[in-house]
Amino acid sequence: MTTSNFKFGKKDWLHFFPAVLYVLYRVFIFIYDANQNGFDTKQNGILMESWAMGSVGSFAEAFNAIQQILYLAFSLQLYFTYKKKIKNYFSNTYKLELNWIRNFLYIYSFLFLYGILQQFVILSIVELSWIQKWWYQFFSALAVIYIGIKGYFTDTTSLEGLDFQLLGILQKSRGIKEGSVWHSKHENKGLENQKERLSQFMEAQRPYLNPDLNLKEMAQELRMSRGQLSEVINIGFGKNFNDFINTYRINLVKDMLKAGRHKKLSLLGIAYECGFNSKATFNRVFKKFTNSSPTEFLNNSF
Repeated sequence: MTTSNFKFGKKDWLHFFPAVLYVLYRVFIFIYDANQNGFDTKQNGILMESWAMGSVGSFAEAFNAIQQILYLAFSLQLYFTYKKKIKNYFSNTYKLELNWIRNFLYIYSFLFLYGILQQFVILSIVELSWIQKWWYQFFSALAVIYIGIKGYFTDTTSLEGLDFQLLGILQKSRGIKEGSVWHSKHENKGLENQKERLSQFMEAQRPYLNPDLNLKEMAQELRMSRGQLSEVINIGFGKNFNDFINTYRINLVKDMLKAGRHKKLSLLGIAYECGFNSKATFNRVFKKFTNSSPTEFLNNSF
C-alpha cells in the first residue's frame, strides 16, 4: 500500500515460510497421533501432548511473539516513512495519508500487548476459560477484516509512477554536494536563477490553486525533471514540496481575509478557492503556519 508500483515477487513468499512450516508440523502431529491405538478415546494424542503442548509449543509461542514485534516495528517504520515522503510529491496529502493503516497498526499494537498480558495471567496467576480468552480472538479477527476491506477498496492509482527510493537517493546526493567543495559558486548561481524562475512562475501562473497539483505536473509545466524541481525547492527554499505550495495557499487565504472576502464566503469556501481540498487539511496547515486556527486568526486579526 505504501510502495508505488509494488508487485508481489518470489522473495516475498519467504514471509509465508514460517506459517507454512508450522501448518505442516501440525498436520504431521495429527496424522501421527491419529494412527496410534486408542486415539479415538483421547482428547490429545502423544505428539500433541509432548510436542505441541510441551517445549516445541513454548518455542512456537515465543517465535510468534518475536515475529509479531518485528513485523509491527517494520510496518510502523514503512508507514511513517511513506507519510513523510508523500509530502515531497503532493500539495494535498490528506486523502493519501492512509490513516486507516495507522489506525490498524495502533489497534494491532493494543491487541498484541493485551495478548501478552493475557498470557502472563495464564502462566503466573490463573488459567482463563475459553470464553475469557475468546475476546482476544474475536477482536483480532475484526482487526484483520478491517484492514482487508479498507485495503481492497483503497485507490492507490495516484501513487503510480512515483519512485520514492529514487527521490531518497537524489536528496542524499544533494546533501553531500551542498556540504562539499563540489557545491561551487557557479552551482549556487545556477540554483539562484532556478529559484527566481520558480518564484516568478508561482506568482504569474499560480499553480497552487490546483488542489491536485503534484511534483510531476509542476515539473512538466516548468520543463524540468522532478529531481531538478525537488532540488530547487528542498535546497533553494529549504522546504518540501507540500510546505512550499501550501505557503502560497496560506498567504492567499490571509490576503482574502484582509480584503474582507470572509464577509461573503465561509472560511472553508475561501480555503477551496485557494487550492485546499478538505477542511481537515486546511485547518491543520493553517495552524502549522500561523500557530492558530483559521477562526482564531480571523477573530484576532480583523
